[in-house]
Amino acid sequence: MFNNNKTIRKYIGLYGKVKGVGFRSRTEEASKKFSVTGWMRNEGDDFIGMEIQGTKREINRFIRYLKRGKGIRIENVKAREITVVPDESGFSILY
Repeated sequence: MFNNNKTIRKYIGLYGKVKGVGFRSRTEEASKKFSVTGWMRNEGDDFIGMEIQGTKREINRFIRYLKRGKGIRIENVKAREITVVPDESGFSILY
């Protein structure tokens, strides 16, 4: 049986309109709201890469929240589970 309280980590690639729409501040806000840790970085004109750590439920809620941002248009999400980072305690916007 899957444990919904188990901490997991995902690398997530978001494709779409994510620049010039307050995406960084919305991502930082979402990380606090849903208690996830990790980082995000602009990887190209229409691509954001991020690593997010939390429960499966927290991560899913985090992504749904990002998709509802004003002016944000996420066209595709690719995700894969990766190794958890022990004792990670924050969320960073990388440049």
